[in-house]
Amino acid sequence: MGELQLKKLRKEFGGLVAVNDIDLDIEAGEIRGLIGPNGSGKTTLFNLISGFLPPTGGSVTWRGKNITGQPTHKIVWQGITRTFQLTKLLKDMTTLQNVVIACYLHSEMGFFERIFGAKSKGEAEDIIEKKALDLLKLAGIDNIKDELAGALPHGYQRALNIAMALATEPKLLLLDEPATGMNPVETEKLMRTIKLLRDEKGITIFLVEHDMKAVMANCDKITVMNFGVKIAEGSPEEVSRNEEVIEAYLGR
Repeated sequence: MGELQLKKLRKEFGGLVAVNDIDLDIEAGEIRGLIGPNGSGKTTLFNLISGFLPPTGGSVTWRGKNITGQPTHKIVWQGITRTFQLTKLLKDMTTLQNVVIACYLHSEMGFFERIFGAKSKGEAEDIIEKKALDLLKLAGIDNIKDELAGALPHGYQRALNIAMALATEPKLLLLDEPATGMNPVETEKLMRTIKLLRDEKGITIFLVEHDMKAVMANCDKITVMNFGVKIAEGSPEEVSRNEEVIEAYLGR
């Protein structure tokens, strides 16, 4: 059984079946891509895994524990964090300040215990700032720590969004279209960062992405959805040759 396991996961909105009995296994340390046409159910699937929506049926199992329908904050505490298609930043604050606030709001209990164990308020603030700087460095944007978040180019804003998500010290990171609006150079840098998170921090990555070149070049395995149904799964090579995928998504 994989680190994350979905069994017959289903979501209905009235008469619409947005996610139709999805089975999925993701192994620890994997970079898994999720692709499909707009409206195929990809973001809804992320919402079910991360607790933003309750499923109509089926189950979500994380490291052997059933977390189906748990609230988002409990899922985050257990090591699953997600980003969104739209960046959520405090635009009138610096890059560093954004991550510092994320550390205050979202860091795991062990981190808070270290803060509360500090000898003074100043020492606690130093611990938080060091953690924030480390996260900025990990995301490759420590060189712009003093820039206002709202003035950053789009690619840097996306990277900052990831750095803020890393404040939760996730074991599984769900990235919803992280390369949206990026140029090829920005996308390549982002994908290097994603691989670094997996290779050096052991974070499992599950990403929705429309940039097929980036997905094919960087994912270990790809799952394809269409009309809420999983229509294919396999290596990038297998998926790219699948006739149903070509017809539904890539175009003939």
